[in-house]
Amino acid sequence: MNHQNPHDGRGEFTLAVVRLPAAAGKPYRGPLFLNFGGPGVTSVQSLLYQYDWSAPPNFPGYDLVTWNTRAVGATLPAIQCYPSEEVRSESRKLRFGETPIQSNLSIAILDADHKLLESACKQKHADLIPFVGTVSTARDMLHMSNVYGFSPQLTYM
Repeated sequence: MNHQNPHDGRGEFTLAVVRLPAAAGKPYRGPLFLNFGGPGVTSVQSLLYQYDWSAPPNFPGYDLVTWNTRAVGATLPAIQCYPSEEVRSESRKLRFGETPIQSNLSIAILDADHKLLESACKQKHADLIPFVGTVSTARDMLHMSNVYGFSPQLTYM
């Protein structure tokens, strides 16, 4: 969990990872790590559901590697900050544009929703939050590259 002190007794994250091998017939160029962004986006689902399996590969010679970042999707432990699935669903509609923001009141509601969510997360998952974010994502990528025996030079998109 903690890259700077991996044996501190806090446990570890188990990342959900998908690796699609490079198509045959092209010189092998190594892995291309794909992070579909977020926060909270499950990159594994994004790749598996959006990849056009019938088309020629967009990145010839590369293995496509993606993972769910810490606390997202099938990566464990998960962080769930919403008190219920219903509240999460309504919040997502507001945050991702399914509920139109039509006034300053809508923006204030969205801002209040974010502040409540942040507060709930900090209280519920105070032990995990310090190990979730950009720094951990970058270090996890390097760790995956090393574990799979790839070159120390990372190709990322």
